[in-house]
Amino acid sequence: MVIEQYWDLRFAESTPSRSLKEAEADLLSLLAESVKLHMIADVPVGVLLSGGVDSTGVLSFAVDGTDKEVSSFTVGFSGGEVAAMVVIDAVARLIPGVLGDDRSAIDESFGPDGGLEYPQYTRPRVYRHGSNCPEPR
Repeated sequence: MVIEQYWDLRFAESTPSRSLKEAEADLLSLLAESVKLHMIADVPVGVLLSGGVDSTGVLSFAVDGTDKEVSSFTVGFSGGEVAAMVVIDAVARLIPGVLGDDRSAIDESFGPDGGLEYPQYTRPRVYRHGSNCPEPR
């Protein structure tokens, strides 16, 4: 096994002198611009909230940086890894062709003959001011 450093923090020899308020304004401007650039899409954009300050801040910048509707989502589980895995799996399956073959969802370990109980996801019957929630595909 070889252990080697793969990164190094390097700071400029001299940095421009600025006040704390100026540095704060620069940081907020950079964050706002970054989120705005990530909002450029030809499909609806949403934010998955982790419950932390960082994701809430990203949502705030997203809403302030666009005149489009921004959806936000959150999932409550113990441990973020499981929550992320469930959301990624559930959303990815809605994308046509993501499984490669439509039979893949049936012939997997969770299928009728796979021997394992199916994954259990829940969804509301109604959302967004009385709209019906789409049926799973």
